[in-house]
Amino acid sequence: GIFFKEPTKEMLKTFEVVGLKTDASLEELAIEFTRLFIGPKRHHPPFESMYRTEGKTGFWGDATVEVKHMLDALGLNMKKDSCNIPDHISTELEVMQKLIDAEHQAIINEDITTANQSKKLQKKVFEEHIIKWIPNYCSKVQNSAELKFYKDAMAFTSEFILSEKEEYT
Repeated sequence: GIFFKEPTKEMLKTFEVVGLKTDASLEELAIEFTRLFIGPKRHHPPFESMYRTEGKTGFWGDATVEVKHMLDALGLNMKKDSCNIPDHISTELEVMQKLIDAEHQAIINEDITTANQSKKLQKKVFEEHIIKWIPNYCSKVQNSAELKFYKDAMAFTSEFILSEKEEYT
């Protein structure tokens, strides 16, 4: 979604459900998206390895490799339109969604072992990846955003993740 490509009319309708509305045009949103996430100048690349401080940082840093190994170990196939760099914010959030969905399905199937395994994996992904960088990242983007839509989207994402901290830590 919002971190991977510029908003479309369909995406904006989905965002309105959670209260993210805009009076900006699609063109204005596309320009802001490019400025914030792609560059070329002072932008905020949405990759964990760019914001972690330990280990090798930068594109394809340690965090990228960690997430790649995790995806392989979990046997997760990401959406075809996902970023091909594993530690992209959209990919990490999609991993969490897949694990939550797996837990819910296991509960429906009364498979407590699988539900518990999925919950443990969610905790691992949250503690070792998501909480380590996404709230800080969203704050940086929010401070750079000019359009209210992106300011609100970053605040919403950060607040949601911080509200989940109690659940996973």
